Amino acid sequence: MLSVASLSFAKNGKPNRHALHDVGLASATLALQATDMGLAVHFMAGFDSDKARDTFAIPEEFEPVAAIAVGHRLVEPTLDSPSARQRRPVDAFAYAGAWNSAAI
Repeated sequence: MLSVASLSFAKNGKPNRHALHDVGLASATLALQATDMGLAVHFMAGFDSDKARDTFAIPEEFEPVAAIAVGHRLVEPTLDSPSARQRRPVDAFAYAGAWNSAAI
């Protein structure tokens, strides 16, 4: 599937500067629900947004954001696998008071 942001509000046509944030929240909720249902979700930013716009006739006031694969896993990942997720430390992205000033 494809997530798409509405760049303006339907009710008044004014710009929606939070459109990408809204799509992110909707996508996260989709991922949580799918995971609860035993499905896997994979978001992909590396797709041709112009081709997606042409293929699906997406109007200019909408922005293709991400391709999304949803399905059943073939193999369950384990914490011991070489591809186990490595998290960035919180102080690498959470700041307090000023940019690049660690929050913790």
